[in-house]
Amino acid sequence: MDSVNDLLTEEDEAAFIKAFRDVIRVKNVLECFSQFDASTLPLDEQTFADYRSKYLDLYDKVRSETAKEKVSILDDLDFEIELISRDKINVSYIITLLRNMQSKTPEERAKTHKTIMDV
Repeated sequence: MDSVNDLLTEEDEAAFIKAFRDVIRVKNVLECFSQFDASTLPLDEQTFADYRSKYLDLYDKVRSETAKEKVSILDDLDFEIELISRDKINVSYIITLLRNMQSKTPEERAKTHKTIMDV
């Protein structure tokens, strides 16, 4: 994790951001499978959390520098923060959404239906 602090150039930081973003994507996909066992990964949960913290630190750095209008190659990167925080969507959640639809207006039902279909 300290190695992230030692990155000297924005190109190095961009490479870390892209690589860790890919790790997050793959981990999110794997977690969807019931056979997934996090203990088989070469990266334990604490190490992953530490790298995630560094990733978010870089995100905050880019946001604050962007506010100052400093030109940076990191400005062009999509951090895809939504990859880090995910909602747990399961059958129970969808059934709850369907039950809630019964008492809604047709417009609200259409919106809820769209939400369910997007899941």
